[in-house]
Order: sequence, then structure tokens, then C-alpha cells
Amino acid sequence: RKAEGSHNASTSTGGVTEPSVKVAKESGPAGATSGEFKAPEAAEVLEIARTQNLYKSNLFRLQLEEVLKELAPKQKHARLDTFLRNLKGVLEGLAPRSVPGNFAAEFPKLRFHEDQPAPFEFQPPKRIDVVGSFLLGTCMRSETIADVAIEMPSEAFRSKDYLNFRYFDKRAAYAGEVHRQLQVLCSASRNGGGSSSSTSSTSSSCTDFAGIEVDIGHLQADVFRPCVVLRPNGKGELGEGQWVVRLLPSCAPDLLPFAKLGPDRNLVRAVGTAETTDPTSLPPTPHYNSCLLEDARMRLHLEHMHRALQKFPALKDAIHLLKRWATARGFLLQTSPGTVCTPLSGFCLSILAAHAGQTSNIAPSQTSSFQLF
Repeated sequence: RKAEGSHNASTSTGGVTEPSVKVAKESGPAGATSGEFKAPEAAEVLEIARTQNLYKSNLFRLQLEEVLKELAPKQKHARLDTFLRNLKGVLEGLAPRSVPGNFAAEFPKLRFHEDQPAPFEFQPPKRIDVVGSFLLGTCMRSETIADVAIEMPSEAFRSKDYLNFRYFDKRAAYAGEVHRQLQVLCSASRNGGGSSSSTSSTSSSCTDFAGIEVDIGHLQADVFRPCVVLRPNGKGELGEGQWVVRLLPSCAPDLLPFAKLGPDRNLVRAVGTAETTDPTSLPPTPHYNSCLLEDARMRLHLEHMHRALQKFPALKDAIHLLKRWATARGFLLQTSPGTVCTPLSGFCLSILAAHAGQTSNIAPSQTSSFQLF
């Protein structure tokens, strides 16, 4: 009777049976508050939907984010930024010089196609711009390369210099003269700033180049397209940080006739070809033409990439993934010996990624870095 009473303990009121003992509400874990179990907000729901639609799984998204953290640059290089600001004044202060037409004898370390019929008048750059992945934030953590476009004066070229490598020979001579004058500044900085008769501007230039090595590099491993390479040697004030500055000679956008630089045009004529020969009857030179266009449109390419990165926030991470993939497959030129050069470059991959994003019919907010990749 006791067990039965305890099992059926209830009170009856008006025919309605009610439990005499109230059941306690279920509670969460010990120490938990009601705020920890509230419904997800609208932003959280959108983030969950974005993960499911763009990345397929949360685990894959976390793995991708960890990979991108390893590829992106750690932080801005304060010393490199300071050096780039000081470099502009140094380049604008280069001394004019008349370079003899025999470029091979003047610059024995460089390669040329033919001698020039007249001296080449060297002048300081008309314009200096930082271009490339460093300014856009798409450079890799493994190597920080800041490309600086130095625009050669248009007065140094003739109307037909785009034919038969004449432009590239003058471009190489310009790079050789910049290298020669910067080497003099570096030597003066190592010797304590030069003689007592040096001007204040020269002394300032020597200070800017303290601890800097000047060398000759080749754009995309092309020996006929040299560039000036500046890097810290680890002995001076700028020794900390792994970075490289490349001075790339370029030309004004209106110097070359774009209508004649199409991929189906011929700009390298064989010896003995008459000037009246129809260029359309000759085999095209698309690689030669594209190299000319690349020098003339460095700033335009920078502006194009900047607009694409502003429109597609995921494009920067997609470029990092493409560069890592191309490096792992051996498509990108590396500094290690024995690397085979391919026509593919980080610049080419960036342009292709921007083109893929701009020609797709997907909204920028609904595009992930993995989809662009």
C-alpha cells in the first residue's frame, strides 16, 4: 500500500488529476547560461550557408584558411617601404650620359642583338612607379619582390625602334647604365660617402644605398631583357628582412603603335627583306610583340588588377593558391639552380585569375578563392 501510494501520489480536484510533485525543468550543463544556447543570428546563418555553398564542408574551409595563412606575407616590411621612398630621389638624380652605339663593348656583361647607328642618350627616368604583386599584396611569403617600373624617356627612341630588337637593345643599354651608376653609389657608401668634394645630394644617395647590393637580373629569364636587382647584403642598416627590389625599364604607353603589335603581326624582319614587303605575308612574332606590350602597359596592368581586387575580395587568396600550385608543379621560375624557365609567371596567373572572375556570371559576394582557383 505504501509503494502504491508513492507511485500514484496525486490529488484530484474537480475530476482533474494533477501531479503532486512538479517536474523540474531540464537544465543545460553545469555553469551554462541561457545566452549560450540562443538561436543563431542572421550573420551566423549566412556564414553557415556560405560554407556549405562555397566550400562544401567546414573542415575543408578550415584547412584552406590554414594554407592561406602560410602563403600570405606575414607583415609589411617597414625597411623596404623606407628604401623605396628614398630610391625615387636616387633614380631621379642619375647623371645624363651619351652611350656609344657599340653597346656590347660598353656593357660586356649584357647581351645585345646589333650595334646602334647612333649614340644612345641616357636620361633619368621620366616616371617611377611601384608595380606588381608587392603593391597589390599578392606576393608570396617565401619571397618578397618589389617591382619598380622606371619609364625611359621617349626622346631616346626613334619611330621604327620597335622593329628588329632595336627597342630591346636600347632597353638593355638603359638597364646597364642604371646598374653602372648605382654601383658607383654603393661603392661610395662602402668607402664612407666618397670624397670631400661630393655634393649633399650625392652623400644622401650614398647613405640610402648603405648595405645594398646591386646586380643584374633577367626578366622571365630572358637574357635580352635585363633588369637591375637591389637586395640587402646583411651587413648594413638594411640587412634585416628578406626582400628584393627589381628596377624594370619601361616605356610610355604612347611610344609604340599598338595597332602593329597584334599577335598576327611580324616585327622581326630577316636580313635582306625589302621595306616594301607586306608584313602580313611574313610569319608572325607573337612573343616578341607581347614583350613590347608588357613594357608599355605596366601601369595599366597595375590599375586593372587593382580594380579586380576591389571587386572580388577572394581574388587575392585565389592568386596565392595559383602561385603555390604553379610552384609545386615546377611552372614558376625559382632561384634554385637547374630550374627550367616556362612562359608562365606570377603576373600571367594573376591576370588569368582576374579575367576568370570578371567574365563569370557569379556575384563577387558568392565567389570563394577556391572557386576562382
